[in-house]
Amino acid sequence: MFSTLRRSMNWLHTWSGVTLGPLLLTIFFMGSLSVFDHEIDRWMMPATRLSPPSGPISLDLLRPRIDELVAGADEWRLVLPDERTPFAQLGFRGKRGAGNIAINPANGDILPDAGTLGATRFFYPFHYSLLVRVWNVGIWVVGAAAMAMLVLSISGVIIRTRIFENFFTYRPNGTLLRGSFDLHAVIGVVILPFLLAIPFSGLVIFSAVYLPAGIEAAYPGKADVFFDEASGALRLRKAGAPGELGSLDAMRAEAERRWGDGEAALLRVVNASDVNAVVEWRRMTKDRVRDDGQSMFFDRAGRLLRQSVAGPTKSTVDFIWGMHLMRFDHWPLRWLYFFAGLGGCVVITTGFVIWMEKRKAKPHPTGVRIVETAAISAIPGLLSATFGFFVVNRLLPLATPGRAQWEVAAFFAIWAASAVYAGWRVSRGRARSAWRDESWAVCALAGAAPILNWITTGDHLAESLAQGRWAVAGTDLGLLASSLIAAVAAKHIASESTHAGRDFRIRQVNETHV
Repeated sequence: MFSTLRRSMNWLHTWSGVTLGPLLLTIFFMGSLSVFDHEIDRWMMPATRLSPPSGPISLDLLRPRIDELVAGADEWRLVLPDERTPFAQLGFRGKRGAGNIAINPANGDILPDAGTLGATRFFYPFHYSLLVRVWNVGIWVVGAAAMAMLVLSISGVIIRTRIFENFFTYRPNGTLLRGSFDLHAVIGVVILPFLLAIPFSGLVIFSAVYLPAGIEAAYPGKADVFFDEASGALRLRKAGAPGELGSLDAMRAEAERRWGDGEAALLRVVNASDVNAVVEWRRMTKDRVRDDGQSMFFDRAGRLLRQSVAGPTKSTVDFIWGMHLMRFDHWPLRWLYFFAGLGGCVVITTGFVIWMEKRKAKPHPTGVRIVETAAISAIPGLLSATFGFFVVNRLLPLATPGRAQWEVAAFFAIWAASAVYAGWRVSRGRARSAWRDESWAVCALAGAAPILNWITTGDHLAESLAQGRWAVAGTDLGLLASSLIAAVAAKHIASESTHAGRDFRIRQVNETHV
């Protein structure tokens, strides 16, 4: 089909990027936001803007409250508070149903329903499943996109024979095509390890979904047994006789003593209220990359039953998981992940620009219009929907029935409206106007969100900084920076449109005189 490998890779790189670019951009952008999902949650859930506990909380003191909330539950778990999530999260399930409750660790009070999915339950699952959970369709689509990203990264290296020479060549004052090409190459080289590691590790995380045949061969019809053994879980059959739990604080102290340098992060109780209850304490992973989740299992009286120890294979997989999920506590690396994710968005965006600019002078306007509509929908359209999500979060009263669903509906409504507007403008030959108008929409929505946060909560930027509410202040600053960047982009596009229109009129006059 092609005479050289480079030409084959160029075709593959071009059309993989054009067809899957909007999807990849969405995944990368949602992943970038998920790096700071807990911080965004503090912004979207004002009731959770608590001061982190100064030391370990006593679960024995909270036991009466916990027992009251989980009465009748067969299994319950408690995620302990930390610096990023300053409240305890209690989840339970049993014959009477399941539930999740946020608890103030200082006094045991139940925090009011947040009325929002926030970043941890919207942006984060959007990143890996597109919120399409039926038959894991979303996970499969994201997996295909991850494979495409690997193909794009490798083929990009092959077709750029002078890739490292191009790395030192950036001409911002050149044409839009030249500047986009240089930016595409420069950022692509800088974040190339990220562009390879993140899609690969994402595929490893969901390998059980993509490659279930091995599990089925070794555990026919018993996939749950495989996952229990792989995670090191310990389950005992119910004895049917009531039993009381011993001191949870004593069990935690024993677990931390055996770990030596680790702190407990999660408590899980299985067969609650039964004589065969199992208490699991899981170690926090914020001090290491490997997301191993080392666990200690105790019986109801506090006697150690088992200590989970990962073998070489699981340790390797845990490291890959941890590298992608980034649950470790390292703020410089967290920011590096965030900017690398945004860099991936820039690489995809400039790829669109290169493709469109090369073809605008050629006789296939329909294809260019379709791609440009998709690009506008995926870039300023997605940004408008995201910042609109923040705005609606601050506008809707907390008592609004189905508040979280209204926020999600607003997100997709704004995104759909942006796509329709882009299609209308592009079909009339006014693509630049669509870019400009939607950039102004991004500017307005991103700028309005911090103001609405101030009006509805009283936490303006100066107040958040003075009170040390870094998550709220950081989110406000990110929104304001996004508003400023969008305004600069809109003004630049407007200026380019003016120049283009003037040049067109001059050409018309010259042609008339000729």
